[in-house]
Amino acid sequence: MNDHMVEKVWPIAKAAAEQNGCELYDVELIGPNSGRVLRVYIDNVQGVSIQNCEQVSRSLNLHLDAEDVIDGGNYNLEVSSPGLDRHLKRKNHFENVIGKEIWLKTKLKEPENTRQFTGSLLAVSDVSIELNFNGSSKIITFDNIEKAKLIYEFENKKKIKR
Repeated sequence: MNDHMVEKVWPIAKAAAEQNGCELYDVELIGPNSGRVLRVYIDNVQGVSIQNCEQVSRSLNLHLDAEDVIDGGNYNLEVSSPGLDRHLKRKNHFENVIGKEIWLKTKLKEPENTRQFTGSLLAVSDVSIELNFNGSSKIITFDNIEKAKLIYEFENKKKIKR
């Protein structure tokens, strides 16, 4: 049921994000009927500001209320950035982090007798990703990925002696 709601909300959230100079990253509807939360993640090349979140939230809230999109009434709307260690769910999420370090957990054990992998993302196809895992190329299909996220690496900054 939540997937159906997300499909209904997606185009409205995408338009609200774009109208406010952002792009839509993801939409989630979680929780039981009495405490549901609609989470909308937006991104921006310059980074997501509080003002971006407020603007998208206001715009989105008006459209969602006017069109009565969310069945069952009450929900809380949250608009935020996907964060530095963002979850990777869609093909374009993976495409945007090729060459970067990611962590993922598979649904089924792989031949290495593990379900968790960390490595540099080498490539993305329509059905799988290629990961540099322990110095070898590892192909993992999208349908076997349970969770995945970017491992954000801060730039090394040398301390200046005074």
